[in-house]
Amino acid sequence: MTYKTRSRLALVFLTILVAGYLGRYVPIGDTLAIFRVPVSLLAVFFVICSGWSFKIQIPVVLIALFPFLSVMATRYEAQPTGTSEQSLRVYQKNILTTNRRGLDLVDELHELRPDIILMQEADPMRKIIKVKMNDVYRYTFSCFSDERATAVLSKWPVIQGTQTCLGRDTLGAAGFRVNTPQGLVWVFSIHLYWPWPARQPGQLDEILQELQGLEGDVIIGGDFNMMPWGYSVKAIERATGTRKVGALMPTRYKMGLPVSIDHVLASVPGRIETRPYLGSDHLGVLAEVFFEND
Repeated sequence: MTYKTRSRLALVFLTILVAGYLGRYVPIGDTLAIFRVPVSLLAVFFVICSGWSFKIQIPVVLIALFPFLSVMATRYEAQPTGTSEQSLRVYQKNILTTNRRGLDLVDELHELRPDIILMQEADPMRKIIKVKMNDVYRYTFSCFSDERATAVLSKWPVIQGTQTCLGRDTLGAAGFRVNTPQGLVWVFSIHLYWPWPARQPGQLDEILQELQGLEGDVIIGGDFNMMPWGYSVKAIERATGTRKVGALMPTRYKMGLPVSIDHVLASVPGRIETRPYLGSDHLGVLAEVFFEND
């Protein structure tokens, strides 16, 4: 490979890296953002091998390496601690419509006993859980789109009249407000389409219109089909006053690459751990979020 070819590849990967930050302005930006870490490393490699002068290489390498280092730093962030009396436990999972391990999932939920369960592609598993665990999760709500369901199950009473499906056409989220020992909390299960050229941009615009203006604490869990630094995730965080809970952890493998696309966002700090696949193509996410005592 000639210096000229390596120089051109360096420019290509640097352009892709920069474009991945432009999801707010052009939909393809969020698509490219998914590959930010490998693109950052490829850009660094080809810049080093480009034959450019050191005066150019050094600052460009540092700039191109920053996205990789900032992402890796999130893996080692200290996770907050608190007592069970201050916390809510939230189980988030894309179940997979064709999942046939319903009883294994029921066993998992019996073991973990989360306060809130957030599911995507929930049917028919939602019905199995409702039958098997109706004594624990008496409050449920679901919305349907393209024969897929987003669902919320709660131990704690629902404020009647707050049940809502977000998005006029896509119904990408289901939620309600619950009266927990920590106070009133909005909880939503969300399932975004893949980014451009799929339908995520239009779906996101609809959902954001309805999320803005929520009052009080908010917990959102779902299959965002986007890495946590993507515009779609950040836009939902800004609209709801939430932040991603916990460190960066892979939740699925796509084209052989580990991706973190299943998240729990909350208006209070928390920690997460991943849980087994149990018949899905997504790992489960168990979050514990901590509220301050009044």
